[in-house]
Order: sequence, then C-alpha cells, then structure tokens
Amino acid sequence: MIKRLKIVGIVIGLIFINMIVSHADGIDEIAKNSVGFNNMLKRIDLIEENFTEKQKEVARSNLTRQRMIFQPGGEIALNQMMNLKDDSDSTSGSENNGGGSGGGFSGDLPNFKKMVDDGNPLVDVLSAMQPGAVLNPLTWQRLIDFDTNYNYDESIMKAAKEHEIDPLMIKLIIIKETNGKLDAHSYDGGFGLMQCTNSGFDEARLLTDAEYSIDCGTIILKSKVGIAKNDSGGSTIRNVFVRYNGYGIGPGYNAFEYGDDLARWYSAIRKVDAFTTDIDNVFFGGYPTELSSKTEFTRDDLVKVAKALLDINTSETGGQPVPYFWGGNHGGYYFTERNFDPTWLTQQPIQAGGSTVTPVGAMRPYGIDCSGYVGWIYNQLPDNQRNALPAGFTTGVVSSQAAASTPITVDQLKPGDIGTKSGLHIGMCIGKDTDGTPLFIHAGTGSVPDYDDGTYVNGRVMISRLNVGNYLWEVNGNVQENSAVSFSTFYRVMDFPGD
Repeated sequence: MIKRLKIVGIVIGLIFINMIVSHADGIDEIAKNSVGFNNMLKRIDLIEENFTEKQKEVARSNLTRQRMIFQPGGEIALNQMMNLKDDSDSTSGSENNGGGSGGGFSGDLPNFKKMVDDGNPLVDVLSAMQPGAVLNPLTWQRLIDFDTNYNYDESIMKAAKEHEIDPLMIKLIIIKETNGKLDAHSYDGGFGLMQCTNSGFDEARLLTDAEYSIDCGTIILKSKVGIAKNDSGGSTIRNVFVRYNGYGIGPGYNAFEYGDDLARWYSAIRKVDAFTTDIDNVFFGGYPTELSSKTEFTRDDLVKVAKALLDINTSETGGQPVPYFWGGNHGGYYFTERNFDPTWLTQQPIQAGGSTVTPVGAMRPYGIDCSGYVGWIYNQLPDNQRNALPAGFTTGVVSSQAAASTPITVDQLKPGDIGTKSGLHIGMCIGKDTDGTPLFIHAGTGSVPDYDDGTYVNGRVMISRLNVGNYLWEVNGNVQENSAVSFSTFYRVMDFPGD
C-alpha cells in the first residue's frame, strides 16, 4: 500500500511539474502528447525499493533527459521522491563524455577574435555575410566584439558539456540577446546573459554571476529541445532557436526571424544546415574530459587524445572511427582548433586538390587526413605546450610537419613521436605491441571494416604495426584487422614531462 501511494505521488508530482513547464510555454495541447504522462508511466516501474542507488540515479538521469523537468527545484524534488541524495550541487549529465544515455556533448567553441588573429580561412566567409534579420540582427562585427570584450568561453563549455548541447548555440544566443552584458534586464522580465524569464532561478544572481546565468539559460535551451520535437517542423537546430525565443510574434520580437538569423550563422560556422539538421544529429563524442583541466600533458595523455577518434559517438550510429577525408582538418579546408568537429561524418565536398584518386567536388563523409590528424592531436595540448609547438605544425602538410621536428631513430621512438613515409603519409607512435613492434595511430586510406556496413573504401583513423604483421583491435564489439604501415623516417615534435 505504501509503495502504491509513493508511486501515485511521484506520478502526480511529475505531472504537476510538467503542467507548469507546458503553461510557461503556452502549449498545453502539445504537452498532453509530449514526453510527459506516457513516458512517466513507462518509466515508473524503474522506481522500486529493490533497485540499487546507481539504477535509481540512471532512472533519474533518464527522466531528466526526457525534458520533463528543467528547473533546478523540480530536479531536486524528483531526487528526493526517489530517495536519492540532494543533487543541487552536482551535475545531472552523464558521468563522463560518451557515457550514459545519448552520450555527452563534446564540441569546439570558436573564438571569433582569435579566428581573425590566426587568419582562419572561415573569416572570409563570415565577414561577407549580410544581416539576416530586421530585429536585432547578428553581424560579424558583433561576434568579434563579443570575444574582444568578454571571455565567457569556459563557462559556456562547462554548461554545454553538463547539459549536452552545442556550445555554439549557447554563444550565439548570448550575443543575440545581450551582446555579453551580464546585468541586462529587459522590460518583459528577461534577466542576465541569456535573458532567462522562467521562475525558479535567482534573479539577482542571474545579473551578477556569469557562470550561473549561462547555466540557467542552457537549462532552458535544453528544455526547448523536447518541446520542439512535437512541432510540425521537428527539432531542427533552427526550430530549437525559435522555441528559445517563444515561438511567436509580438511587440518587439519575432521568434521565427530570430531562429532564422541564428540558424544562418550557425550553418556558416559549423558547415551544417541548421534549417534541416535535427539537433539530435549534432555531433556527440567521447573526448577524454579528464584531461580538460590539466595544464600539462604527458606522452600518455597525448595518446589518450589520439585514441579518442577511434570510437566517436553520434546519436545515430552510437560510435565509429573518424573517416579519412582528403584535405580534412587542416588549413586547406576547415580547421577545427580544439575538441571534436561537429561536421565529421556529414557529407561534404572535397575541396583540397592534389589527390590522385579523389577529385575536387566529390562528396565524402567528412573526417580527417593524415597530416590533419597529427595536427589535431597536438592541437589538444594545454596552451603553454601548444604555444611551444613549431610554427605551423598543427596546420601543415606531411613534409612541413617533418621539417619542423627533430629526426630520431626507430629505437628512440616514444609515444607522441611521429613517423613518415616519403613525405606522403604520417602517423603518431602510441607505444609498442606485445612483441615490441612499434604501434602507430594514423588516418589511413584503403578498405577497412566499418561500423555501418562492413566496408569503408575511403579509410579512417586506425592503429597499425610498423612494417610487419596485421594489428587486431576491437571497436563497438567488432574486431578490426589493419595491415602494417611502412614508415621509414621518424621525428620528435617536442619534449614532454619525464623525458
């Protein structure tokens, strides 16, 4: 009897919270058919006395991910009803990126001023864009001014990873709403950087604490994903932007123009069509987040970063290596400075010339080429080590990367050192096989088993033995066999702690 009363109480409590959320958005009818009542009934059998605390935590996380609850107070109440600890001071996401339901977001966050300073080729595209809205249009100058005057990137990335949403969406909303003005308070009750209007947040803190203000706005943004799923147009990136602005037209605002404006800039920056791409298909990954707070990498840390691209996660496939793509991820195409590129696995045209087998304009799943991969790995170093790299190393081709490094012998190889073949191919040493043969990780071409259909003729990130013997390894439950790689010259890019 007590158990039944408890279950009934939970259902009533969750329905009440869901009704509040629905009322706040003015979509009562949509809410009746959304994630609320039916999913609660389906999931309620997870809340049993004989379940472990870990299983209860998973259930709580799943309920939260279904967007039935988005205000901090509601989540705390749910924890208490499920006899969990008060989570008010902890995160509600998965334990690590790539873990739990749906994986954790890991994406790069462009710094627009730095793009200009570094001569990023994307600047030419963005600076040529014209205003796309009548009301408060985004402009390239606004994006540069934001990163010139403020430094919110760390707080944005923290909120993005915790709530599993693209950090670029958060950043563009902040610029659109307030240009980075923390103490902004609008006539219609919006507070802080992202103009939060929902009750349950500390209004004074929204105006004074940037990290809190960004986190609260991201909570609201995440809640709009579930709501947009029930719209006729679905939860495209553009429609989620529209939902964030209220999904309507009124004095001083037009949510549809708002969404269009943000979607244009998102599309140009991410090279993903925000008007048609569902937000669930925005890149998710398994980047080793335990390294994010380190100020100095060891060689082993660099190997962890390199291996992260062997088994990336997406909401559609659940995981696969990054594909090989001629010209991918260095200055000749679209260079992602840090973390994962959200356009990996999407169809993109070859833009770099010089390939004997891949013509310019051919469509391929976007990924990374051999020199781009080595550059990407070293680009993940903490700033002090990254700034000490040879000039142009991270965006160079095979020959320039080798020329910028110090020659060594094969017997001197350590994890993090590189090997090349006739200036045509490059990879990074990650240690030795059980028989002492050096192992290299590289973005290789050729036919290798693939997660989707068993054949992938264009190649991908892989591990190979040096010169002799095939290497067996497992990804996503599939055993892979890669042939040896015949590197003949070896180099040390830089020294690491312990050398």
